Amino acid sequence: MKFVSPFPDQQDNLFNDSFNKWPVIFHCLVFSALLITLLPFLLELPILSRPNIALDAISIWTALHILLFFWGVILKIRAKTMWYRSYHIGKSLLLLLLLTITDLFIIAALTL
Repeated sequence: MKFVSPFPDQQDNLFNDSFNKWPVIFHCLVFSALLITLLPFLLELPILSRPNIALDAISIWTALHILLFFWGVILKIRAKTMWYRSYHIGKSLLLLLLLTITDLFIIAALTL
């Protein structure tokens, strides 16, 4: 049997995964969102002592988490349609969804 070799200009681009950088960036942003959310609670910063400032900060974090969640959904759809791979985006989406629900509970507790 004769082996088929790629064309000379396709030698390096045969299995090049150009989509891989976006899931890596997404995973890094989810991890940084987790750290940014937990940092004031772990360090017991004085921002939490005033409820109106804490409410504003957590509202901004929640909005960023929601935007990041929708970007992750778009990435998951594109990864399935373009490359038929998942890139473990669903696990990061679940973590982000848990962060968003936690933020919404904290906002509900601060407004009562």
